[in-house]
Amino acid sequence: MRLEELTRVSPNSIEAENQVIGAMMLEKEAAYIAADILVTEDFYSEANKEIFDAVLDVMSINKPVDIITVSERLEKRKSLDKVGGIAYLSDLGAYVITTVHIRHYCEVVKSKSVRRKYIKAASVIADMAYTGDFESITDFRANVMAAVDIPVKKEATELTHISNVMPKVVNDINERGSNKYQSSMLKYGLPWLDNHTGGLWGSQLIIIAARPSTGKTAYMLQIMRTNAYRNKKLAVFSLEMSNEGITERMLSSVSGITGDKLKNPKESKGITEAIKQPSEELAALDINMFDNIFNVEGICMKAHELNAKMGLDLILIDHLQLISSAKKTQNRNDLVGHITRALKILAKQLKIPVVLLSQLNRAPGTRKSAEPILSDLRDSGNIEQDADVVVFLHDPNYNNYATQVSQDKSEILFILAKQREGVRDVSKKMQYDKTTQVFKEISKWWE
Repeated sequence: MRLEELTRVSPNSIEAENQVIGAMMLEKEAAYIAADILVTEDFYSEANKEIFDAVLDVMSINKPVDIITVSERLEKRKSLDKVGGIAYLSDLGAYVITTVHIRHYCEVVKSKSVRRKYIKAASVIADMAYTGDFESITDFRANVMAAVDIPVKKEATELTHISNVMPKVVNDINERGSNKYQSSMLKYGLPWLDNHTGGLWGSQLIIIAARPSTGKTAYMLQIMRTNAYRNKKLAVFSLEMSNEGITERMLSSVSGITGDKLKNPKESKGITEAIKQPSEELAALDINMFDNIFNVEGICMKAHELNAKMGLDLILIDHLQLISSAKKTQNRNDLVGHITRALKILAKQLKIPVVLLSQLNRAPGTRKSAEPILSDLRDSGNIEQDADVVVFLHDPNYNNYATQVSQDKSEILFILAKQREGVRDVSKKMQYDKTTQVFKEISKWWE
């Protein structure tokens, strides 16, 4: 490394920082604008960091922000002398001629902060390249993505009057009733769910949760088939099954040939001919499968890459508990929270739904009513918080192993446990054909 690189000063603008803090102590509106754009770590000067943090404290208790209140707060934190005392605060106030340009100075401070973070990230990446021990280039790229995943707080948002939003909302509602929308919407693969939800919506994180061996992967494949046959472009990330395993199960569902016959074709006549047309149909669908990406950074990176290349309509992931992260977290709850938040952000960025399978904990089996509830989602309350829709699959005979094994068909209760914009806590039994991995609605003569 050259000497000039070692002696470089990190990007900063003390002048802009002084303008921001001085303006915050002069005008209430300026204080709110700065608080909306910046965070404490954006400041380069340690004194300015401390003062900005004290200003936020004053604002949080709804007191006026001025030299007196800020100095009192610094005194309580035992840091007034450290930042330069009342004299320094007075100088900051005198430094500002007008608060009109507060947004500009905030943007300067933010820009310098982001540049410092990327310089630090570049150093971390260099260290990883020299010393990191990664099983594959995919793992290394995921760690690089985690290193440069620098959160940038959004700029202060302008108020939007409801009159500017209403026309789009009314237009969207009218479009949903049109034949064109009905024919193009993404579907759950079960009319009952589509009727209650209006289908899969863009920017949604949808959780499909169940205990093991209840059919959640089979149902994910049903969502895949339903939408792929409607000419939708899908990305499927399977952390549990291979691409071949997923394809074979879909072939069973489409052809109607049971999985055991596909595994032992010699025992059954005509298998080759029977799967010819269904296999050609499936091969023509726009389904892109990945069975070798195991962390959330890799999933997000590949989804962005695929969307930029061809456009995506839907992402499906099996399943949450098998996803890891390049980011270090203190415990499993923090990890799961990081993963679900990252996938929710992915859905919003690409404006498409993300369907995520998840396991349930063992609590349902210990309650009087074994039907799952939201708190049964494993590992983290963040799952419930980040999800827009939660659908549970529940087998009433789950604990009766003999019944499970002896029946090729069973009834699975679908529970719409959460929906941000619609009904919740409604349920319906579906017939599950375990031999072909297909769910069908159970029709009653009175319905």
